[in-house]
Amino acid sequence: MLYLKLIKLLKANYIFKKPYKKKILIFDRECIKNEIATKLFKKNEYEILDIRYENINLYVLFYVLLNHGFKNIKLNYFKLFLEIVSPKIVYTGIDNQLDFFKLKGIYSKATYISDQFGISKDAYASYKLQLKKDFYWKCKQYLSKNNKKLSADVIFTFGTNEIKNMSRYIDGKYYPLGSTKNNANVLKKKISKNKDITFICSGIYPATIEDEKKVFRNLIKFGKKNKIKINLLSKWDKKKEGFYRENYSTGKWTFLPKKNQSSSYQYINNSQMIVFTHSTMGFEALSKGIKVLVIYSHFPEKSTSFNYKRRGEFWTNAMSYPDFEKLIKKVMKYSDSKWANIVKKYSSEIMFYDQENKRKIKIINKYKK
Repeated sequence: MLYLKLIKLLKANYIFKKPYKKKILIFDRECIKNEIATKLFKKNEYEILDIRYENINLYVLFYVLLNHGFKNIKLNYFKLFLEIVSPKIVYTGIDNQLDFFKLKGIYSKATYISDQFGISKDAYASYKLQLKKDFYWKCKQYLSKNNKKLSADVIFTFGTNEIKNMSRYIDGKYYPLGSTKNNANVLKKKISKNKDITFICSGIYPATIEDEKKVFRNLIKFGKKNKIKINLLSKWDKKKEGFYRENYSTGKWTFLPKKNQSSSYQYINNSQMIVFTHSTMGFEALSKGIKVLVIYSHFPEKSTSFNYKRRGEFWTNAMSYPDFEKLIKKVMKYSDSKWANIVKKYSSEIMFYDQENKRKIKIINKYKK
């Protein structure tokens, strides 16, 4: 771990200028790279606090070392950075960063806003009992050690499920308003015909890849039997297509590579139906009213699966082809009104849809004044 940090420090870009005073401070540059913060804020109104060693501000670092030495260097660096920028809002779209929820305790003059980005927090870190890497495990440890909760002022979540989880460890005012990126990528037209079905690959994780292969092969078989076009939507670019064709399935299907941050939403918004095992984007499709089929052992995700049956209106934990075929046909036959009722029931719990982030931006603007 120390070795990796040293490598990052050597590769970091060092900045000598004093940070600019801004209304908004973005905590973690990933919020910009992933185009989360850019959906909510203009470029000229924010400063960025890098936390992954991309950039290190030597003006801040030297002052911290001069006055505090190496003791609590990270939090002291954050505190001075905050004091210099003097923001009205500190925002993060990476809501599994424990340090963000400590900031209110070291600098209380700003409003702290957390915005959920992924459906689960380090869900796959628990693979093979590596539980200590899980975000909620860290929150629990912090609560036990400090005898107080972490905190933020405004906490945007995908749905009400996440509020139940986070509020056990993190104080704040919660708003279940969906995914910022999904809300910004508006569904302009509804696809009504069974033109194609898109499978979302959640990534190449050891804990899930074998189940994903089985589900995709079942989908290929179904598509062939019913003359329906099948697509595979990947998190990777065109270079990964060979891997999927070699490891997932042969046959006639279309590879949809990631071209940019918005391309995946364009594919989803133009799909008549989505199949997935574990995917934030899959539930984002559900929130927009697109038909989905979920094949997963812990629907909708591990930390809330105990609230749901093993099989439901559009999900199952069964992996066999007969079970797959029975459920996908059932979902495809739902009338528009029936499916709309299903979406209404579950999207508020799992993934709400706040079109164009209207409600989210209205709440943020109250604190910018």
